Amino acid sequence: MPRIEIPFKVKNTDIKLVKHVDLIAGVRNYIYATFIFMEPWDKIKNKQAVFMRNNISYVMPLLKNGDVFECVIPYEVMEEEGYFSLGVFGGDRLESNIILLEVIGGCCLSSIAENNAPTPDWFCSIETQIMKMEGVLNHNEITNDEILNLWNGIMK
Repeated sequence: MPRIEIPFKVKNTDIKLVKHVDLIAGVRNYIYATFIFMEPWDKIKNKQAVFMRNNISYVMPLLKNGDVFECVIPYEVMEEEGYFSLGVFGGDRLESNIILLEVIGGCCLSSIAENNAPTPDWFCSIETQIMKMEGVLNHNEITNDEILNLWNGIMK
């Protein structure tokens, strides 16, 4: 699965963004926060990231992947334009400062209709094809090839 990585470096109680990457509202399950930990974090086994937006915290366990620790950035903090905070904690309560990250609008967020209904022409076309299939099937006047042709017509 393709992924976008946002790299951070943590030393003592200081967390820093290593490389800026635009965070686009509405993107989910593609954006990962990756962390390189320096002293004293390197001796702590149970590390977690906390993402905060609208006074709600989302705690994500950090899993080791090669030389970094990582987690997916929760969709809830990416769902709309604005800001969210990020920090890390672990062990018997070592924690970092928090940093503020901006989520910007993307091409779809501002242009999708509010009701998110399927395009009527597309939906009506599929509904019509399904009704034809049901009508033909109910009268038992159809061969396997005809079913396949109807199905292929829907899927074009």
